[in-house]
Amino acid sequence: MEITTMSEPKTFSLLLTSDTLGRGDDELGGKLINSFLDVIGGPGRTPSVIALVNSAAKLACEGSPVLDHLQVLEQAGSKILVCTTCLNFYEIKDKLKVGSASTMPEIVDSTLAADKVLTL
Repeated sequence: MEITTMSEPKTFSLLLTSDTLGRGDDELGGKLINSFLDVIGGPGRTPSVIALVNSAAKLACEGSPVLDHLQVLEQAGSKILVCTTCLNFYEIKDKLKVGSASTMPEIVDSTLAADKVLTL
């Protein structure tokens, strides 16, 4: 008789470096990041950590077109870390609506704790 064991589910984190997805047209890139964040939270696909650096920090702030998607992901268990240096650079720290302002060491440690890191 063969015994099979279930392996532990793999965890992954997202490191988002821009408020758009891909290079080229920013309007298209905005639509793509919106669609990506909508789809990524499906069953078995929720990231353990979502780190937002550079212009991606804007995604977690008031007026962001993907704010609802990030809130759903956070409620599903994703830890959302937003670069404090980036929030200060863009002067939007007071507009943060989802996740927490985080230091780079916290972002690096939390992101790398997952089995895989997906950088966009």
